[in-house]
Amino acid sequence: MLPRLGQLTLQGPSAAAGSRCFIGVDLGTSKSGYTYALGNEASQIKTPPTWTSRDQTGAPKTDTALLYKVLPGGHWQLDCWGKAATEKYIELADPRCFRLIKGSQFKLALSEDSASLPPEFQLPYDCPFTSEQLITQMLTCLREHATSYLTLLPYDCPFTSEQLITRMLTCLREHATNYLSTNAGLRLDSTDMYYCLSVPAGWSDAAKDVMRRSAHAAGMTLRADCRPNSSSSSSSSRSGFNGATLDTVRGSIGSRDQWEGCGSEASFASEASYMDDVGGAVVLVHEQEAAALTACCDPLKALAADLKAVPGDVWVVLDAGGGTVDIAMHKIEKGTTEKTAHLSEVRRSLCLLNGSTMLDQRAEEMLFRPLFGDRPDEYERWRREEHQDYITQMKSWESEKIHFDGSNDCVIPLTYTFNYALQQCVPRENLPPRGRLNVSAQQMKSLVFDPVIDPIVQNLWGVLSKPRSSNGSSGANVLVMAGGFGSSRYLLQRVKSMCGPWLGREPVTPGDANKAVVLGNTIHLQHPDTISARCSRYTYGVNVLRAPEPCCQQHGSLCKDSKGGVHCSTHFRPLIRVGEVVRVGEFAGPLSVHPAPGCKTASVDVWVTPERDARHTTEAGMRMLGTVKMDVRKAARKKWGLTVGRQSSKDYPIDLYFDFGAGDMQVRALDRTNNTEVCTTVVFCADTAAGGPVALPAA
Repeated sequence: MLPRLGQLTLQGPSAAAGSRCFIGVDLGTSKSGYTYALGNEASQIKTPPTWTSRDQTGAPKTDTALLYKVLPGGHWQLDCWGKAATEKYIELADPRCFRLIKGSQFKLALSEDSASLPPEFQLPYDCPFTSEQLITQMLTCLREHATSYLTLLPYDCPFTSEQLITRMLTCLREHATNYLSTNAGLRLDSTDMYYCLSVPAGWSDAAKDVMRRSAHAAGMTLRADCRPNSSSSSSSSRSGFNGATLDTVRGSIGSRDQWEGCGSEASFASEASYMDDVGGAVVLVHEQEAAALTACCDPLKALAADLKAVPGDVWVVLDAGGGTVDIAMHKIEKGTTEKTAHLSEVRRSLCLLNGSTMLDQRAEEMLFRPLFGDRPDEYERWRREEHQDYITQMKSWESEKIHFDGSNDCVIPLTYTFNYALQQCVPRENLPPRGRLNVSAQQMKSLVFDPVIDPIVQNLWGVLSKPRSSNGSSGANVLVMAGGFGSSRYLLQRVKSMCGPWLGREPVTPGDANKAVVLGNTIHLQHPDTISARCSRYTYGVNVLRAPEPCCQQHGSLCKDSKGGVHCSTHFRPLIRVGEVVRVGEFAGPLSVHPAPGCKTASVDVWVTPERDARHTTEAGMRMLGTVKMDVRKAARKKWGLTVGRQSSKDYPIDLYFDFGAGDMQVRALDRTNNTEVCTTVVFCADTAAGGPVALPAA
């Protein structure tokens, strides 16, 4: 095991703080929602009873959707969001001045495999907004809600997926803070707000950075009255991830006066604000971890009385949502007290792009489009020109999808405009009888469900059947099925049929499967130490200069120093290896970095690879994740002569410590001359920033 530094700990909610509110936010591909708690007990977690005046259903989540009105001049104005947006769009007499944007169009854009997604899940080439801004907008809507009590993006959409993500986060955040201040008696001016956002297990650190920056732009700060103006994020021209910067400083080792003379006051204010707001207010957790927390704590009291988190037991979580399916294996560890337990990941989690939206895509490809015979272009025309009816048609399909158990035939009503479009290009004898599409159970399985579910079940079988390295045993004591897709009766049947022998009991669902992740987000804020260890999905490291080895002739880049000595400049030094279990709060390092004479910053490149024993940064599968930059204090530069280059840079060492046990990669830079923390940022590379789900084999 690589050396660790254990005494550096992350900054968590202060016990001495006055009033605290924990808000768990789940920004899903299809549905989004939040839960909140004003105390540390799982039984105190609540969900908002309603979403809007149009949506009084009391459902735990609302649609991940944004409805924009296109004003003269091409300006887009947010009209409404959530389920209200979907329903209003369907009812519009003239929808030409409105654009409905669904979560599948901007959240899946963060996927590493986004280029392979079907067109309905991709952003148009001329869309100028980022998914980060769309996430922020959705989060802001949720936040505003709390404080007061479809498929193709239009060709003329002026937003990128990042901007829509930002907008969605803004809606969620505003809903939350408005609801809490009006109905829960929360005083926003004296309450510290803590947010937990769930992300798919397979997202890269760069993709998680997008969520952090989106949360900050959406106003998810410690104090709601200090939130930034969210409207500015919607009109920002930020494009993608190029040059995206994340301040990863967590907590403080030294005093604030270390910043004196560091640069302009404006620059310092921006860095400090981002550090305090995001570093203290926002926590990331993997979706399957949140579901596991809900199962262990059982806040809904929905599990069997004999189902307890017993130390030594192994729990597997299958979190199947709209976009991704996460599979993770955790071991229950004894907590600090008799009634508490910890979750330690046994092997690296899997993340598959096989969510329920892929069933929708299969239904279109195999059921609806083939009805038009040799005129599939007419289906595309109908979907484009009759977008309201298209949404209604997919809602009819949604009802059949939810209730399909593998044995029932399905009858899908077709809308009037769909039938009319068929009549214009299909012989009468080939039309569906009575305007309804009849699909047998066998056809439904082979055409739609099995191509999506087969990889899920096969990967789950691989996780359960492979012996664990700790004791050679296999299987699991408990299988938790969470997420909207996780409650599918056909998926449950397939799991029991193929994986039953490896399970200690019937698969369980922690109450409402749709609530499992969002409840776990708030539990994670209440008890952040419950997740005690994570298994690294990749090997992380840096390139170093070393004496050449025989293999360097093939993989290395040889160079000479001033004295004529030969070195290899592409040697790879691992910081953490794929499959290694990393304790939360443990830091890999130290890695000593020296700023070059005359430079105001020091930097080091971070590389990532799926290979455990990589030796060079030029090997196949190796890619640069980003660059860690350290801002050398002005006083230190003057003291050590770095500004004029009179003294060796080795006289000014900076030690880097990497934390791979948190929800996302964190970096600390320590000035060894006075034991204070140096301003540290991570600039992610554009080619690796997409991150996203990667279907890795079970470790």
